[in-house]
Amino acid sequence: MTVPRRSGWRGAVLGAAFILLVAGAAIYVAMRLIEAVLPMLVGVGIFGTLIYAIWLIHRHRDSGW
Repeated sequence: MTVPRRSGWRGAVLGAAFILLVAGAAIYVAMRLIEAVLPMLVGVGIFGTLIYAIWLIHRHRDSGW
């Protein structure tokens, strides 16, 4: 007597559910990390922009602009 082969759809569904769970957890952790460091990133960006603007003004002032 031969036993029919299982189609494996349950394994595929479980694998997809596991991948979705892991991806959701990774997205959640990434969002929390970005939320935690966002004020510092904004501050560094503003500071860098100010320094660059001051450097540009200084460079053009020296060249007779």
